Amino acid sequence: MTQLQLLEFTHPLTHLYATREKLKEALFARNTQKNYASDWATFRTWTASVGLSALPATSETVSLFVTDRLLQHRKVSSITRSLAGIAFFHRRNGDPNPVTPEI
Repeated sequence: MTQLQLLEFTHPLTHLYATREKLKEALFARNTQKNYASDWATFRTWTASVGLSALPATSETVSLFVTDRLLQHRKVSSITRSLAGIAFFHRRNGDPNPVTPEI
């Protein structure tokens, strides 16, 4: 018996958890995944530069990020995509979504 087979035998839900995660990832197009990753990296870099937490972030942190992006003349559509990426990474991590309608 291989180690993987032994693991699946020991933990019968392991395969189901792994398959569920692959299916979740497949819901998003490859370009969407790349864009979310890029936007998340930008948000993480920004939060580190101002001494705030990226994960979990607060709505206040996200609104300040949006304000900063607007001051840099970023397109609203780009900021909106960034917000979707921030929300995605919070959901994936099991944290509350800091992207609120007020933002």
